[in-house]
Amino acid sequence: MRDRSIPDPDRKRGFVEKRNPLKVIGEQTIREYRRTDPTLDFAVQSLSPQPPCKKGCAACCKQLVSTSMAEVAAIAVAYPDKLRAKRKKLREQADLLDSLVEQVFGTAQRSYSIDTEEASADYSQKNERLADLWWAEQLACVFLREDNTCSVYDARPISCRGYYVRTDPALCFSMDKPEVELYSFHAIQFLRLRLMEQSGGNLTLMYLPTALWAGLKAL
Repeated sequence: MRDRSIPDPDRKRGFVEKRNPLKVIGEQTIREYRRTDPTLDFAVQSLSPQPPCKKGCAACCKQLVSTSMAEVAAIAVAYPDKLRAKRKKLREQADLLDSLVEQVFGTAQRSYSIDTEEASADYSQKNERLADLWWAEQLACVFLREDNTCSVYDARPISCRGYYVRTDPALCFSMDKPEVELYSFHAIQFLRLRLMEQSGGNLTLMYLPTALWAGLKAL
C-alpha cells in the first residue's frame, strides 16, 4: 500500500503555476512507479524458490547504488522534508564519494550514460573497484532507519526496487564480496526504458549520494 502522504501527480490543477522542473520530473517518475509496482509485486510473489530477502535485512543498503535524477526527483517530491533533514549526512557521503571517484577514475567522474558502449565497457571495471571501496566503508544509505527499514520505501530508486537475491542472504554481509546471484525482472527493465524515453532517450546515471546531494540543492 502506498504512502498517502505522497502527492498525487494525477490530480487535476485548476490554475496555472510556474513549476519546479525537478518536481515535474519527480511526479512523472512516481506515476511510472505506480504503473509498474503491481506487475513487479506479482513477479516477486511468483518466484520459485522465493527470494530470502526480508524486511530489515539491509545489507544491500550499504552498497553503492547508481540512480538517475528522475529517481532522485521522486524522492524529493514524495519526501522533501526527509531529504532536507539529511543535508549533513548527504554532504559527508557526497564528499567521501567524490574523493573515492577521483582515486579510481583519476578525475571527478560523477555520471555516465547507460546507453553508451563506453559506459558498459570502459567504466565497468572502475565501477566495480569504486563499489568495493564504498562497501569497505560500510556506510548505510541516509534513508535507512535504525530498525533497518527504508524511510522512503515508496519512492526508493529502481536499483532498490528490483534487488532480490537467489543466494544465501548471509553472503550479502560478507566483506569478501562473494558472488551473489540476483533475480532479473522485465518490469524493472521496462521501468528504466520508460524513464529513458521521458529523458529523450539518454538516461544519465549518477551515484546515489552525489545524485541526492544534487537533488537537495535543486529543491
